[in-house]
Amino acid sequence: MKHTLLRTLLSFVLLPPVGVVAQNFYAYGYFNGPEGIALVEVARITNSTTHQVSTEVFYTFCGQADLGLACQQGDGIVPNTALTGTLPTVTNKSVMTLNVDTSSVTGYRNQLCTGGIDDYGDCVGATAATGGLISVTWTKTNAWANVSSSSGKSYTLGKLTGSFSNMQGVFSATQVGTVIGVDASSGAVMSTSNDSSTLQTQFKAMKRVR
Repeated sequence: MKHTLLRTLLSFVLLPPVGVVAQNFYAYGYFNGPEGIALVEVARITNSTTHQVSTEVFYTFCGQADLGLACQQGDGIVPNTALTGTLPTVTNKSVMTLNVDTSSVTGYRNQLCTGGIDDYGDCVGATAATGGLISVTWTKTNAWANVSSSSGKSYTLGKLTGSFSNMQGVFSATQVGTVIGVDASSGAVMSTSNDSSTLQTQFKAMKRVR
């Protein structure tokens, strides 16, 4: 067992530095729907381990809980090609556009909440709904912005083994377009985050293990 553990630890020594950079994007806006407050949001997520990129879309016309009124909402992963444009930064005037027909995306869940939603946002009774076209453009404005960053390093037995940095920006934006035939024009929020981490030549100090 001791020799097996030693071989495992020494194998880490041979690993080269590994760098991971993940950039995520998020935008959302509230608007007036048939039953009151409605919401549409999109998120583009990069998995920091697999580097796989996915685009998730959520919409709801069920903006208020416990009304008992039937309302529609949907959520799921859509093709990455459905979201186009430039990710926002402090200096640019970013424009991102989402065009997707949720009724034609395999696995996307459109549902009619027959009794509205509860305090957790879950349907009170639900049946399948048709879905439809979501065509929304978010444009970053200069009204306000909140930008933060952080960084750090990790050490093992006095040796640098890793470092990380993170930047997150949240920006004011406008939202123009339609969600399943409903005008979704309103104010909005756009956000990006960059996460970077590096593992140095790992467990170099483990060479001392006998």
